[in-house]
Amino acid sequence: RVERTDAVVASGPLVSAVTDVATAGSLVVVGDSRPHGRGASGLVRHVVFGVRCSVLVVRHDSAAPA
Repeated sequence: RVERTDAVVASGPLVSAVTDVATAGSLVVVGDSRPHGRGASGLVRHVVFGVRCSVLVVRHDSAAPA
């Protein structure tokens, strides 16, 4: 696989890695497959409240056709 030259590689738990590399000007995109109307997963909540930048949560309905 070809790596992007502008990619940031961080080790450790996902939430820690994301919060460590996100800057005030970053946009973090997080996927969440929980049904609409239900609260975000714990992982999504940790990212949303742990970073100091904008977060876009993309909901995916697993029952919908791909």
